[in-house]
Parts: sequence; C-alpha cells; structure tokens
Amino acid sequence: MADSKYHIEMRERLKSARVGAGAYIKAVRLQAKLSQRELAETLGLPLYSLVDMVEKGVTYIKPEALAAWAEALGVDPQEFERKLLWPEVFH
Repeated sequence: MADSKYHIEMRERLKSARVGAGAYIKAVRLQAKLSQRELAETLGLPLYSLVDMVEKGVTYIKPEALAAWAEALGVDPQEFERKLLWPEVFH
C-alpha cells in the first residue's frame, strides 16, 4: 500500500527536525571543544559513531537521555530540550 501524502509529508518533517537537531548538537559539541569520541565516552556510549549518527540526523536522542547529553555538553538541560523539541521557536 502506498503512503498517503500526509504520511510522506510527516516523514519528511521528522527527518528535517532530526537533521536540524543534529546540526545544533554538533555546534554545541564543537563549542564545548569535544570530539565525538570524547562525548561518547562521557555519555557511556559503546560507539562514538552513535554521536555521528545523531549529528547527521540518522537517529535521535531518547527523551530520557536528553539531560545527560546536555550535562555532557555543558548546556542548560531545559534550554537543550526546548531547542531540540521546538527548533522553529527557539533557534
């Protein structure tokens, strides 16, 4: 069964949101002078490529992990969440 126009549009909007969030995370990481490997180690991630995948918008940060990412990046957790969850309002 073919996807409806609505589903295609929603899938594209979600992808765009992931890519935008990833770009924000990369900018914050670079500002903090952390490598992907250093951030992954701080977060206890088994592979630093997971950071790369988040930054490229391939995957996303689970909501329960947002505070840990914010802390590792040295940013306010509430602002970090707002910018990831509502990018069109807070960027």
